[in-house]
Amino acid sequence: MNKTEALAVLSEIRDALKESVVVSCVSLDGSQVSHISTGGYEIKMKCELDSVSRGIINSILKKYELYLKEQNGYVILRSLKD
Repeated sequence: MNKTEALAVLSEIRDALKESVVVSCVSLDGSQVSHISTGGYEIKMKCELDSVSRGIINSILKKYELYLKEQNGYVILRSLKD
């Protein structure tokens, strides 16, 4: 996903989750994603998801064709298309 798409996803996640999930850190990373073509970004958020918040995010993932990976306390969103 490009930077504009990544920012749109972040905005939608923020609006959907409101205060139900505490996100202590957010980054848009492009350089560490070796399988993504130039201009590609992944979203990395430091947070813990429960079943309700996971369900909310899953609907956003489907809309933007993304997948979620959890690693070391981070939630990482990447594009399925890239």
